[in-house]
Amino acid sequence: MKTVHRALLFFVLILISLLLVACGGKEPVDEPTPEPDPLTLLSQGKWSYTVIRPEEASVTVVKAANHLQEKLTDHFGAWLKLDSDWVRKGEQVPTDRLEILIGSTNRPESIRAMAELGDAGYAIRVMDKKVVLVAADDVLLLGAIQRFLSDCLPGEVSSFMLPGDLHLTGNTDTEQPTDNGDGTLTLDLKHFALIYNDQSPYLFLPKVAKVFADKAAECFGL
Repeated sequence: MKTVHRALLFFVLILISLLLVACGGKEPVDEPTPEPDPLTLLSQGKWSYTVIRPEEASVTVVKAANHLQEKLTDHFGAWLKLDSDWVRKGEQVPTDRLEILIGSTNRPESIRAMAELGDAGYAIRVMDKKVVLVAADDVLLLGAIQRFLSDCLPGEVSSFMLPGDLHLTGNTDTEQPTDNGDGTLTLDLKHFALIYNDQSPYLFLPKVAKVFADKAAECFGL
């Protein structure tokens, strides 16, 4: 009986050894990481996203969010809703809404994007089916919005899609003019924003600034 047990044990050990050799001889195969699906923000002329700004935003951020909403509405010819990140006391911050987040909102994606901003002045990202625009300060946020409008909008106006792994960063302080070699410089105005004093006593100043911006955009195709 002992002989039978020993033979069976010997057979099992051989089997285990063969299995270990067979498994050890194969190189592990790295599975390719699938690319995230693109986001569809607008389809057949209808928006599925809403622009969200902080409830306690500065005047500059409020106007920046309004500017983005107006430009996207005009470009696609479809009304884009704009709202704040306000939530009722005691309620959870919503996580399942399709949103374009502007600035330091209370959404987890904005908080994470701000934490990961690093040395960049601003970032434009797609995170968990949300479009996130954050910046180190309000002026740089204007630069992020200008970059988004100049680099991300399609020529086709019936739909609007963004790559699921979109991640653009920049710093308007580093946007340098091009030296033409003849003593002149060329500036790419799409990286700049027109800033005026919102507290100015001159009531006509906002209208003058808007006329100037509209004319510049018309002349230079911005």
